[in-house]
Amino acid sequence: MPGVIAHMTPIRVVELTAGVAIGAPLGGGARFVLELTRAFDRAEVMPFLANIWRYNTPPEARWQRVLHEEDIPHAFAAMWDEVSLPRSSVRGLRGLWAMDDLRPDIIHSHGEFTDIAAILLKRR
Repeated sequence: MPGVIAHMTPIRVVELTAGVAIGAPLGGGARFVLELTRAFDRAEVMPFLANIWRYNTPPEARWQRVLHEEDIPHAFAAMWDEVSLPRSSVRGLRGLWAMDDLRPDIIHSHGEFTDIAAILLKRR
């Protein structure tokens, strides 16, 4: 009908990133994903920041506070294990797989490992 504005439900977007320990040990790629997630217009996009790993660093704690203050839903799939990258990878993928609230319209990834995770989540 002309002149009628339909109510649109926000698009559910999962942003995949290694984590939010930006500055130690993560850098620009993770910062880009975080800032992109913060910039979404919530009337149009409902973001969820899926972090593959928790690093337990002071920078991570600071960014978690920012996410909390800005009411950006986020979660961590697994703890980073600096002794074993393969173990960390498997735990991270299993943790993402177990996130029941991931029912996105779009899965957005920014890197080799998060691309693999996105493909596996899509297949789920």
